[in-house]
Amino acid sequence: MNIFLDSNIIIYLIENAPVFGGLVQVRLEAAQVSGHGFITSDLAKMETLVRPLRLGNKTTERQFRDFFDSDVLKVLPVSTTACERAAHIRARHRLSSMDSLQLAFAMEAGADLFLTGDKALESFPEMKVELSPRRAQTQSGWVFNSLETLGATTTWQ
Repeated sequence: MNIFLDSNIIIYLIENAPVFGGLVQVRLEAAQVSGHGFITSDLAKMETLVRPLRLGNKTTERQFRDFFDSDVLKVLPVSTTACERAAHIRARHRLSSMDSLQLAFAMEAGADLFLTGDKALESFPEMKVELSPRRAQTQSGWVFNSLETLGATTTWQ
């Protein structure tokens, strides 16, 4: 299974966002252990670099750049076909240009799942979208319901 990572998922992971950072890390590690691949786009690279560049935060900038250069991730370039598809998505579903482009990249790459933290994309009908991290507190720990997508439910302490 190939999982497309939306920009916000990458930001949660790299910046270790309170609550979400650790949850995203666990989610992605479980997917990787299961043999799933990760895809994103040059658009995500642009979006994730804005804040560290604006703040002059070289450490965070380097962490993002290292992530995008890693062997774990396939980064898609901007293409005319993806832009065309994004225009159709935007016209039909009234999503933002950036969201439409990200969904178009995922579809062009044949991603099986679009992983995002953006609730507005959860009901996109043309591909499987997972709003992550999904979590529920139980007495034994956190249950990551999103792992059911991969055919497993895992409880993390």
